[in-house]
Amino acid sequence: MDPLLFKDARDGSIEALLKLLESDPLILERVATTTADTPLHVAVVLGHFCKGTPQAQSHCGEICEELNQHGYSPIHLAAASGHVNVVEMLLGISRELCYLRDRGGLTPLRFH
Repeated sequence: MDPLLFKDARDGSIEALLKLLESDPLILERVATTTADTPLHVAVVLGHFCKGTPQAQSHCGEICEELNQHGYSPIHLAAASGHVNVVEMLLGISRELCYLRDRGGLTPLRFH
C-alpha cells in the first residue's frame, strides 16, 4: 500500500486522504488491486472512518465489501475491534453489509 495512504488511514486524516485523491484520483483503485488490505481495512481497525464528504464516502462505498487476505471485510474488522460507531457508519452506507459473510461464512455480528 502507498505509504502516505497507509499513514492517512492509520491517522484517520480525512483532509490528507482528500488531498491524495485530488493529486491521484485512481490511488484507491490501484491499492485495491495490488494489496490485500484496503485503506478502509486499516482505518476501521483503528476506529477511523472516512465520513463527511461525498467524495470520501463514494470511495469507501466501493470497497466496503472487499475481503482482506484473511477473508474479512471492513465491517467484520470494525465489529471485532469493538468500534460500534464505525459499524453504524458502515451500515449507513449499506444495510446489506450486515449480511456480508467472511471466508468462514460468518456475518459481522457472528464474527464479533
